[in-house]
Amino acid sequence: MDFEKMGCANSKIDKNEALCLCKEQKRFIKQTIDSSYALAAAHVSYTQSLRNIGIALQRYAEAEVLI
Repeated sequence: MDFEKMGCANSKIDKNEALCLCKEQKRFIKQTIDSSYALAAAHVSYTQSLRNIGIALQRYAEAEVLI
């Protein structure tokens, strides 16, 4: 029985260019997804800070009117 023909032998993963490119592409896609999540989180934080600034300005303006 010839195990190499059946795919049971150790393959030379590092020398297979197509496999290396696929792994690299997979890594880039993961980085893209992680970056997308980080960008979304940054947008949420920015929006919340704008809201908080708006609330603070409104309170300041209301206090000025009362004086």
